[in-house]
Amino acid sequence: MGLLMKVVPFEELHSAVMGVVAEMRHKGPLSLCVAKKLLNAALDVDLNAGLLMENLGFGVLLDSEDKLEGINAFLEKRSPAFQGK
Repeated sequence: MGLLMKVVPFEELHSAVMGVVAEMRHKGPLSLCVAKKLLNAALDVDLNAGLLMENLGFGVLLDSEDKLEGINAFLEKRSPAFQGK
């Protein structure tokens, strides 16, 4: 999921946003939270600090229950039930 995925006419903006929101509902809430925090922080730090912060965020996600749920759901061919933990 990129930061800028498409450009739409103003009249289609609401529909396009709702489509993105529908996709995001199926993503892990913890990973979305970490990504949002990193994006906001990236505005105020240099590249090296940003990369370090990204590495720390990745470490948090690797140690999460949601990571295990995502792996198990993939192996069991089912939708994940993320808990944000």
